[in-house]
Amino acid sequence: FGCEQTTGPHRRIDPAVQLLPDEATDPNEEFAWIEYEGIWGQYEKNGLYSGISGPKLARPWSEPFSWEASLRNWSEKLPEREALGFDPLGSFCFVVSLGSSLLNTVYQNPRTAGGGILVLLATAVGLLVVGVPQRRFGAKAPTRPDDYSPFVFQRHRNLGQIGRAGLVLYWRNWLLFAAIGAVFVALGTLASAIQGPLVISDLVDSPFAEPILVLTLGGLQAIISLLIIETSITVSLREMADGRSPSIPEVFRGAMASFWPVVRARLRASLYVIGLLITVVGTPWAIHRSVAWLFTEQMVILQGRRPSDALGASHALVNDRWFRSLGFIILAAVLLIVPATVIAVGMLLLLSPPTSDGIYVVNGLLYGLLLAPMFAISKVLFYFALRTPDEPTDSEETS
Repeated sequence: FGCEQTTGPHRRIDPAVQLLPDEATDPNEEFAWIEYEGIWGQYEKNGLYSGISGPKLARPWSEPFSWEASLRNWSEKLPEREALGFDPLGSFCFVVSLGSSLLNTVYQNPRTAGGGILVLLATAVGLLVVGVPQRRFGAKAPTRPDDYSPFVFQRHRNLGQIGRAGLVLYWRNWLLFAAIGAVFVALGTLASAIQGPLVISDLVDSPFAEPILVLTLGGLQAIISLLIIETSITVSLREMADGRSPSIPEVFRGAMASFWPVVRARLRASLYVIGLLITVVGTPWAIHRSVAWLFTEQMVILQGRRPSDALGASHALVNDRWFRSLGFIILAAVLLIVPATVIAVGMLLLLSPPTSDGIYVVNGLLYGLLLAPMFAISKVLFYFALRTPDEPTDSEETS
């Protein structure tokens, strides 16, 4: 990725050129090593950290000129690290470095790394099942068993109860939500089909253009898919809250009617946050606004707000529940990231050789059919929880 460390001090090495024979016939002669077909250096069972093989097994040895002709004759110079504000290259290299360190830790100390992942997963599941401490996040504990019914939308629920209610709601309407989530899988497949021919074409004959193309197409696909899923599920839950049982065609028609207003509202919020991040000093405000505008989509769909008014309405709803909303975002991020990480690491360690295509397929299905719909469902339930100012009394419930 071009993220190697190149700061000084440096030591210059001038290699000497020496002509080698095509083959060696005597095992005791000076260049007998060119016939060696084993591993030079460390041998690892899965090959991840094994040394290189002997030179005769490589194409540059037997076809040096045709191999060289297939290489590019130039390299792009990456921008210097003197850009004002946010440094995307530095952040990208930080992620690459962090990922490499995590991979090394998993490979060299699988028990320690596996234990850490299990603790993180257990913590997330515990928060989902038991609930988040209410003093910190400000939700009242329900006192009646029917508070756990996901079809009673206007209820006080803490974050754990929101997760449980979301699971019950998903289970009772799994066909509808899985059909909505299939959009993620379909668009992901389409994006991969577009990426393949472009990456191997002459249009991206550049080490810098290929990752940009992949990240751009992949990012757009993910953003569009998540917006479609969240819009569709919010529409379906709106119908359920009004006592109707929405069909799949009705949900998608309603989602298409709300999609572009949702896009305009979310785009307005994203541009504002990006503008604050670019200034660096505006980062705290960017974080605050990102949390305050959590319910932008819900304001457009559930309250019929215009895109220009949705941000203010979301900010007013979050208001003094900002830390509770931040807790929801953090918990949702953990539950979205940890399962994919566990699956990817498990497939890397258990499959020999591991297949990246298989990892992408499994994670795509997991996100599209379960995790993304669950996030959208939980977000709507959290919205209704914040809109319920006080726990109703028994007399109010009866009336």
